[in-house]
This record gives sequence, structure tokens and C-alpha cells, in this order.
Amino acid sequence: MTGKRLLYVIRVWRQLLVQYCTVALTYRAQSAIWMLGGLMPIAIMLIWVELAAKGPISGNGASYDRNDFAVYFMAMYLVRQATVMWSVLILDRGIRRGELAPLLLRPMPPIWAHMAEHLGEIIMRLPILIAVFVLGLFLTGTLGQLTLANTMLFTLSLIGSWLIFFNIHYCVGLLAFWMEGALSLEPLIWYFSVILGGGAVPVDLFPALIRDILTWLPFASMMDFPGQILLGKIDDTALLLGIAKQIGWILVLALLRRNIWRAGLKRFSAVGA
Repeated sequence: MTGKRLLYVIRVWRQLLVQYCTVALTYRAQSAIWMLGGLMPIAIMLIWVELAAKGPISGNGASYDRNDFAVYFMAMYLVRQATVMWSVLILDRGIRRGELAPLLLRPMPPIWAHMAEHLGEIIMRLPILIAVFVLGLFLTGTLGQLTLANTMLFTLSLIGSWLIFFNIHYCVGLLAFWMEGALSLEPLIWYFSVILGGGAVPVDLFPALIRDILTWLPFASMMDFPGQILLGKIDDTALLLGIAKQIGWILVLALLRRNIWRAGLKRFSAVGA
């Protein structure tokens, strides 16, 4: 990428983020509703903390006491809130109604606008999310368990989680090129992430065989892996493997998204949209 091209990309992204941050401010009530709807991990945390009040809960060599559950599920709260996606809705509506056509005329890929729309929302919500996260840890007496190193690694893994979530949602949304019910598939992503990713039960508390399978799926890389980092119970080997899995899934899903987009765009153009 030449210097002139890089400056152009930076200017475009700066303008897009300013635009969508402004949009996020306009729809503050909607954002508040989304944040309230994302409190489920905190409710699950309270259940597990109560269950572990009389002693740690163990399985497959893993052990969680009440403090561990508090930190883990507050991490799940932050992961879920920082990775809220509506790409399926945008693409389903844009493809079926022809709203995608004007975006194709812009001197930038449509995905840039879609990514910036999500990032703008996150930027405006982030101060509140962090405040709730810190308050939750403080009230459960677990704030002192965090270390600077684990917090920084958690932040990096959160970026990986966002990219995995975004690409999965985008791939599902692009199915609207071929089917009318793409939007109906969106809840499945949420169910899979909660059930298979550690949103309801930490992955290492599953039976050994199931746990070993789940750890290789993208849902565990999106959710359980950041939670394990914040807990500080992950060794260097597992950390490097977890990072490799995140990068691997990002690359695989990005390639899949690109191929679906190209095939779908040919179909979109063929019908005269």
C-alpha cells in the first residue's frame, strides 16, 4: 500500500467513525435497551456464585470458586457487550430491498461502512461497559484479582473475538443473496455462542471429550478464551495456542466471507439490482 493510499484509507475511516459515532449518539435509547438486554451473563454469574458459595465446583481437573465465577462471567458480559452485531439485519435488508446497490457505487468496499457502524456504536458504549464491568468486580470483591498483564492480553483477545463475531455474522448475512430467511439464522449464532462458547458454563467444566471438541470451535475462541485469560489460570502454551486459534478462525472466516461476497455479488448483479 502506497503512502497516498494509506492516507486515503485513514481519512475515510476517520470520517466513517465520526459519522457512525454521531449516529450512535442519536439512538441512545436503543443502545440502552441493547445494554440492558445483554445483562444475562451477570444473571448467570449470580447463579454460579451462589452454587459455589459452599465450596469450589470442579470438573476435568478444573476448579472454580465463587471469585473465579465472578471474574469469568464479568468477562463474558464485556465480551458479549463489546461484540454486539447486527450485520445480518443490515445485509438481509440491503440485499432484499436493493439498499446495497448505492454502497457499491462508493469508492470503498461496503464492508468498511458496515464495520464502522459497529465500531462507532462500541466506541460510544465503551465507557459505560467498562464502568459496569469494574463495578461488578468491585461488588463481588474480585477487582484485586486482575493483573495488568492479564488485562492487556484480555483486551487483545477481545479484538480477536470481535473480528470472529463480525465475520460469522457477515457470512450469515450474505446468505440473503440466495435465501429470504437469512435473518432467521441470526439467533442461532447467539445460542451457539452461549451454549458452546462458555456463555452459560465455562468450557473446561464440560465432560472431557466435549470440552476437547468445543475448544477447537470458533465459539470458544470468541468467549471462553478471553475469560480464561482474565482469570489468569491459563499457562503460556495454552495462551499461545488460544491466540493461534483466534488468528486461524479470523483468517478462515475472512476468506469464507470474501468468497461468499464475490459469488453473491455476481448473483446480485445478474438480477439487475
